[in-house]
Amino acid sequence: MAKKNTNTPPAGNDNQAGAGSESKTVATALQKIGTAVLERNPDFQAVHVTADGNAFTAKSDALNHAKTLKSTEVITVEKPKANE
Repeated sequence: MAKKNTNTPPAGNDNQAGAGSESKTVATALQKIGTAVLERNPDFQAVHVTADGNAFTAKSDALNHAKTLKSTEVITVEKPKANE
């Protein structure tokens, strides 16, 4: 009797389907971190948050740090304008 291969997904199973939602979840988490940093630091106009959750005021610092990470994603969170 042949062994059943449990490592291969069934035909027609799209493993990429959830990839977009996972990326959105990460972006939302990074957005929350950036918002929290801005709330605690009223002098900051914007922060740049790397995939590991570190926030930087200088985008170049964030980009340089991101080069050391598996994900090089950096999002910018800006303080809301007074009329918003």
